[in-house]
Amino acid sequence: MNKEERESLIWAYIDGNCDKGTYGYVANMIAGDAEWKATYDTLMAFHASVAGNISEEEPSMRFTKNLMDTLQTAKISKPAHKYINMSVVRLITAILVLPGLIAVCYIFANLNSVPAQPARGSWSAAANLLSDKSTINMAFWACVPLLLLFFDLLIRSRRTSSSTENI
Repeated sequence: MNKEERESLIWAYIDGNCDKGTYGYVANMIAGDAEWKATYDTLMAFHASVAGNISEEEPSMRFTKNLMDTLQTAKISKPAHKYINMSVVRLITAILVLPGLIAVCYIFANLNSVPAQPARGSWSAAANLLSDKSTINMAFWACVPLLLLFFDLLIRSRRTSSSTENI
């Protein structure tokens, strides 16, 4: 048995991490072999020196005070509703939802005028209606005023933020 295996067995013996058979074997080897006994004495001396030097660390007496002083100087962020412009969020939602609503309304309004057999191999009557360019144009022109309103709000908010920074 080499030195590393012997030391690992002795460490397991010192720590109590070995089974009964290994424990008895190591105890017999320490009692009967001088080399095992010397290794055991060295490891026990090291174990005792390490165990004697370890103490629990405690925070300083002013730890809480120092922590509170540090936190007082930290800048607290403002809530999300203070810096998110809800009108912009509503406008973006309208721009994304409005074309779909217009398409659905157009389909339901014109379902009676669609022939039973869709033309050009379309999958359904709804697809046939949506392939009409007038539907797409109608949805596009319904969203143009919303886009203009969005850009107006965006430019206005930038102007107000830049004018407050100059003060």
